[in-house]
Amino acid sequence: MRGACLDVFSSNNFVHCKEDGFVTNTLEKPLNILISTSICARYLLSVADDVRHLSYIIRTHQTRVAQPSNMSPSALRDTLTAVPINLESNNELNRFIDIIVHAFSTTPLTTGFIANIDSTPPPYPSPLIDSARRHKHFAQGIIDSAESGAEIVQAGDWSAVALWESPDYKGKPFIDSKAKPGPLLGEWRTKVTAAKKKYLASPTDPNEIRPFYHFSFLARNTAVPKVAGSIAAVIEPYLQRARDDNAPAWVEATTKQAADIYAFYGFRLVETITIGKGQVDAAGWPSEGGEGITAYALIYDTHLKD
Repeated sequence: MRGACLDVFSSNNFVHCKEDGFVTNTLEKPLNILISTSICARYLLSVADDVRHLSYIIRTHQTRVAQPSNMSPSALRDTLTAVPINLESNNELNRFIDIIVHAFSTTPLTTGFIANIDSTPPPYPSPLIDSARRHKHFAQGIIDSAESGAEIVQAGDWSAVALWESPDYKGKPFIDSKAKPGPLLGEWRTKVTAAKKKYLASPTDPNEIRPFYHFSFLARNTAVPKVAGSIAAVIEPYLQRARDDNAPAWVEATTKQAADIYAFYGFRLVETITIGKGQVDAAGWPSEGGEGITAYALIYDTHLKD
């Protein structure tokens, strides 16, 4: 992709976003910065007053210059649209599960939960926790979520996938899907529930959790070409629904890198959660005196009117 850039400049109380000499967007925020499309999300967060809007402008610009010129308009449109997977197709649901298993194959929480449930013996890392065992860990909970009304989508011809639970979702969240969770997963459940009660409390009854969108899974499919805009396509429509419904969105990030991605889309970090302290190392493997596994709880709520 060529090194395209946006000239973002201010006048009075407005910000104008200029592309190739033409003003394309105006924001009611003071800002004066030249933003390259190669700039990292963390830097954007440090300078932008309206990150969600600016990131949308930048990603739109990136997509326009990055997509092959020989793509038909319909093909281009499809790559930037969240497409619900066919839940009646075992092929599509299994493909989604395979993408999640691969994406989360080395996350400390996954390793820690499985090793704890299985009482996996040394040496560590253990070959006993292989792809098949990880698939077993994820598959049934995702299938149960799908059968209970979770929304599973892909974009960019499976370049990115996501699983969302809307406020009217009646099933169990994935972390509650294990009948025999093991102490480590039990500790995670307890701490996540406490964070939800604290930050998602109903404004009318602090003892109740208000309706919210739960962002359960996000993954990039490394088995297919990366399509610019595909991650945004499986995130932003649900954040728009949250704004329309005056409802927050909630996500638990398994790594700091994932937390930074969610922050780029407007989530804010509210809790850093450590589990297994003294029992497992940072990678999730059993270790006496280990530092434990760290994960992150984030909320999307700046739009709330109450």
